[in-house]
Amino acid sequence: MKLLKNRKQKNSKVSFPKKAFLKIFLFFISLNFLILFFLFILEFLNNKNFPAVIFFDVGQGDAILLRNINGKNILIDGGPDNLVIKKLGKFLPYFSRHLDFVIISHYHDDHVVGLVETFSRYKIENLILAEGSKSGTTQDFLLSLA
Repeated sequence: MKLLKNRKQKNSKVSFPKKAFLKIFLFFISLNFLILFFLFILEFLNNKNFPAVIFFDVGQGDAILLRNINGKNILIDGGPDNLVIKKLGKFLPYFSRHLDFVIISHYHDDHVVGLVETFSRYKIENLILAEGSKSGTTQDFLLSLA
């Protein structure tokens, strides 16, 4: 009987550190998975390459940013002042200083004036101008900026 007790005591002493090690190991594995999960969620939420239609509140005028799934940026009109620059900065990555298309629907001040500063801060790949300007001066001025 005494021999059996000693054997049980040896087994319990040996198995206790294994159980503690296993619990600690599983805790750290679970913690790593939890951290990776939250990092994945944060990256997904901060990803700015998602398709979107964003209507900027730029006062009386209009400014609309279209994004497709490939990250192409299309700006329609620029609003009446430089407020469009702030709005673009919120939705475009900091390192991305180009617009693939800028479309001007018509030549009223509340649609065009904000584009003057936009042309100086962003590289414009393609400019699409509306027809129907009474004088070509506005078109010529915008083309000289782009």
